Amino acid sequence: MKTNSLYRLIFATVIIISFAAFAVGFYNNLNEKSRLKKEKASLENDLEELNSKLETINYDLENSDSLQFIEKEARALGMIKPGETIIIDMDKEKGGKEENND
Repeated sequence: MKTNSLYRLIFATVIIISFAAFAVGFYNNLNEKSRLKKEKASLENDLEELNSKLETINYDLENSDSLQFIEKEARALGMIKPGETIIIDMDKEKGGKEENND
């Protein structure tokens, strides 16, 4: 009779330990899944940004031979055409507002 209750106790202990191991594994898998979802969202966002930059670079590359593109880049570098006069708006330099007389 005592051996029968000893086997039941051992069986119950094995079941409880198995259930606890399963629960811990399940919890760890849920955490890993959540982490991977966040990482995937972050990587997808990075991919969108890189694709946008790639489109801009490809557009600039396709138009790099046009005179408009060359002039735009030259102006961005502060260059002027021969014979042009630079006019500096002092109000914009000081951060002043322009008035509109409509």
